[in-house]
Amino acid sequence: MSENARRPYTYDPPLTGDPEALLAHILVVDDECPLAEEIVECLQGLGWRAETVSSGADALARIDNDLSINVMLTDIRMPVMDGFTLARTASGRRGDEHPLSIIIFTGHATLLSATEAVRLGAVDFLSKPLTLVGLKSSLSRAYSKALHRRTAWLSTQAKSVKSKEDAHTISALKRIIARSDAHASNMSDDDDGRSAFIAVVNHELRTPLVPILGLAELIEIEHETLPRKDILEFAREIRRGGERLTNALTRISEFTELSAGRVKAEPQPLLTTKILACVVATVSTQLQKRKQTLSILDTVQSVIVSDGRIVHRALVELVMNASQFSPYKTEIILSATEIATGVALVIADQGSGMTELEIDVAMRPFQQIDMSLTRQVEGLGLGLALVRKCSECLGGYLSFESKPGIGTHAILHLPYTGPSHCVPGA
Repeated sequence: MSENARRPYTYDPPLTGDPEALLAHILVVDDECPLAEEIVECLQGLGWRAETVSSGADALARIDNDLSINVMLTDIRMPVMDGFTLARTASGRRGDEHPLSIIIFTGHATLLSATEAVRLGAVDFLSKPLTLVGLKSSLSRAYSKALHRRTAWLSTQAKSVKSKEDAHTISALKRIIARSDAHASNMSDDDDGRSAFIAVVNHELRTPLVPILGLAELIEIEHETLPRKDILEFAREIRRGGERLTNALTRISEFTELSAGRVKAEPQPLLTTKILACVVATVSTQLQKRKQTLSILDTVQSVIVSDGRIVHRALVELVMNASQFSPYKTEIILSATEIATGVALVIADQGSGMTELEIDVAMRPFQQIDMSLTRQVEGLGLGLALVRKCSECLGGYLSFESKPGIGTHAILHLPYTGPSHCVPGA
């Protein structure tokens, strides 16, 4: 074992209560010892349990000998065993009973290294110099991922115990799950969402910027020898990246304006049937890419006084959200129902559905149920938060009816007569 691995850069606070309760335990792997030690000291200052080793071999030994280690932060460029080899090897050494989440960081980030990190299932890919806010956010997500795997395993074990004699075992497992959830909440708590905002925006803006800058540099250097077809393809990729950046900045601006109460609703009489028909015309082409259909259920024709532009924006966002999280070749249904206070506009999908806890997470700005780097649906995590702000601006509210494995009904409740302006700070 290396000299650095024997140095006293560990922190082991005494465990209270049930010793099986899962705590965040972070292993920092970097042959640049001063940086690794500084990271550990910062984490210890925040009350986290952390330690460091200087090689891949030492890291594997620690992971095998201490099953409480649930997050590994590893550099890529290390002698003998690089970070990718370490991540690949370590990921196969743990099951759901003792999960391990991995974060990869480097001072030489490239598109290829980021792609490899995604392929290996890393929770995040960070570039040096690391910031404390960004590091804390990434570690919280990594810990949360390990926690959810552990909690799911504990729940399965609890369900398999059926005899009355083992009732105390079930109770003990439930206490562990509840305590684990509490730890996750404490670890990922952001007073005003700034950490989540910085982490998500950093990822969403940096991701398209990498190919934009890389391809532009390649064209600049090799423009005399590159085939014309390659230049055209690179130009297309640069354009796509630019469009993604523009879309991200537009959504952030929309959410900011709505949150600050600077969007003024301009109510006018609207037919619900025409509202739904307009939404279908707007998004049908986009849904065809996933071979999905958008249908309007037989519905009542109601008249509401509201801002058609904001209503349309909210419904389009809900439909696109339903499309993203629904399988290919499925149907999404729009309908309008009269209720006591006004009208309920419903978007019903055939997706995987959500639990109440997952709905709460999805409604938060800059959050998604799956916040890992390998998540299937990219984005800022602003869709539902934006719709909620739209509904509040219109004097209504957003709700969900959903069950895992069945699908989701997103319901936009609008009054017959909306407010004449947006309430500041709504």
